[in-house]
Amino acid sequence: MKPFMPWISRLPLLGLVWLLLLGHALPAEAFFFSKHRTETVIYTPTGWPARLDADLYLPDDKKKAPYPTLLLIHGGAWHKGDKESMTKAGKMLADRGFAALAINYRLVPQFRYPAPVEDAQQALRWLSKNSGNYGLDMSRVGVWGYSAGAHLAALLAVQPLVTDIPELRVVVAGSAPTDLRQSRQASVRAFLGASPDEQPALYEEASPLARIHPGLPAFLLYYGSADVLVEPSQSENFASALKEAGVPVKLIRLEGKDHRSASHAVREHLEDVLGFMTQQMAPGARKRAAGEP
Repeated sequence: MKPFMPWISRLPLLGLVWLLLLGHALPAEAFFFSKHRTETVIYTPTGWPARLDADLYLPDDKKKAPYPTLLLIHGGAWHKGDKESMTKAGKMLADRGFAALAINYRLVPQFRYPAPVEDAQQALRWLSKNSGNYGLDMSRVGVWGYSAGAHLAALLAVQPLVTDIPELRVVVAGSAPTDLRQSRQASVRAFLGASPDEQPALYEEASPLARIHPGLPAFLLYYGSADVLVEPSQSENFASALKEAGVPVKLIRLEGKDHRSASHAVREHLEDVLGFMTQQMAPGARKRAAGEP
């Protein structure tokens, strides 16, 4: 009798059924075609205080370039975590037509504020410099972060404009600590290197809420109503201040979710998030928000 497997290989349909029956022995990715490309890059120049890498996620369809582009910043209380926690987000965005750069950045205790903000700025600089090589649209740039990463994303947005860094059009910030001025958390003190009583000006400088002004990029904020690590008021007060300054803002409250579960629960609102980003990145969006013709 002839061997069974060679016979199956000559019948593509039956062969596929055979593979599906053995699916438990194979990774799920074996059954799906990727819609994206991934490349690990070094985004810091020679002489930077640390050699930092990032994962660049790109749509598979090169004909749709240039792509709207997002910088992804992981959380971890400024002292832990890495770009791997943004892998799912990077792949999802690339599958939906966005380019995304998930970065590693300098962490406490070896480095303190403003080191990670400078790293994020350098990542934007790298995107601009390499936009032609990867088909990136520097007129449609945003940033997405969670927790400490959301704080850095918001802080990045309120910085003065720099000529060699692309202007942000949209910020997505999940469970963001936006006002550090009264914080007594050890992680905040380690990040800033002093207490608020010792360095009140430093705490104000590192608080996105204290630096809101008209003309900022649009913000989408999401948070868990049961978050005790980063209080809901951090997002709610920030949203109110943005509205008062005339900045477009969308607030998503995730009922019953704590700090950890909110990071996953936002997937239920994915279409809202993607729609908001696409709308705010569209040509003329900022003028329309300001009431200009």
